[in-house]
Amino acid sequence: MPVTTSEIAKTLGLSRQTVSYALNGGKGRVSPELRRRIEATSRELGYRPNAVANAMRTGRFGSLGLVATTLQHHSYLPGPLMEGVHQAINESNLHLVTARVPNDDLIDAEKAPKLLRELLVDGLLINYTHDIPEAIRALILRQNLPAVWLNADLPSGAVRPDDQGAGRQATELLLAEGHTRVLYLDAVHQRRDIVQKHAHYSVSHRYQGYTEAMQSVGLEPTLVAVDDLGTKANKVDAAAVRTLLDGQDRPTAVVTYSEAGVVSLLLAAASRGLSAPEDLAIAAITDRRLDLAELPVHSVLLPFAEMGRLGVELLHEQIAGRIAGEFPTRVLACAHVIFDPSRRSGRSPDSAR
Repeated sequence: MPVTTSEIAKTLGLSRQTVSYALNGGKGRVSPELRRRIEATSRELGYRPNAVANAMRTGRFGSLGLVATTLQHHSYLPGPLMEGVHQAINESNLHLVTARVPNDDLIDAEKAPKLLRELLVDGLLINYTHDIPEAIRALILRQNLPAVWLNADLPSGAVRPDDQGAGRQATELLLAEGHTRVLYLDAVHQRRDIVQKHAHYSVSHRYQGYTEAMQSVGLEPTLVAVDDLGTKANKVDAAAVRTLLDGQDRPTAVVTYSEAGVVSLLLAAASRGLSAPEDLAIAAITDRRLDLAELPVHSVLLPFAEMGRLGVELLHEQIAGRIAGEFPTRVLACAHVIFDPSRRSGRSPDSAR
């Protein structure tokens, strides 16, 4: 049988109300020393809080929901993002309930996950990143729950990286090294997706940041997209990019939309007798440090872990009533790590700048 607060109280010679107050986070009426005794005894006896009873008493479940879609490229949950979410969840002593469902089921109120049909959680994290159907927005609003959209370009209620700033930052790193022939490579998306903004907002934002940085110093931007290379997304190999490195006016530096294409660029450069970063410098926008993978590349780091933590914290603030209504979207700056060639000789590299 589960251990009850009455048994803990009997063991300690206290009232059940005192024990319950201490174990449920009450402050002021129980001394710190007595609280520690109660918590220690509850652990020794194997006490586990009754979540149903707590929910009935407080009107809260102590749980947050994470909603995502299976629609390709419209939900993205990288490891660092989930690490940030779980870290904040654990620090707040909360639980996470997840629902990843087909797009049609999200739109249909009768097929929507239980998480969106019944009162099961205190707030929602939503990872539906772009081209959000109005039916889904309406379904979320009908829940009348605190909600935070992750990695969506909305005017309010969202947390996202500053992708435009990331593109600008990556370009400025290369310009500061004296490069004037800086190319932008997107090895994932087609040109029309980038220029006409048909994909996730980051696709056009990162290129726009690159363009702004180039034009600010009087240089002409140059875009190479996956279809310009005559290939498909994530199929860009060394042969596809080798011709970019031919001729007197070849680029001496490249900004890449993501990690995709970086290794192909390095192999293509080596096949042309060029070394990196001396003959070809690369700055990639990514969620991990590429120098730690022994790649001679500058990394502009997307703040996914911070985004996950902040999403949970903002939900917690809404649930506690410290944020009323929708908050202005939080745009998080990116950090960068400059590749240090001294790693190749065994010396310690500089830390992230």
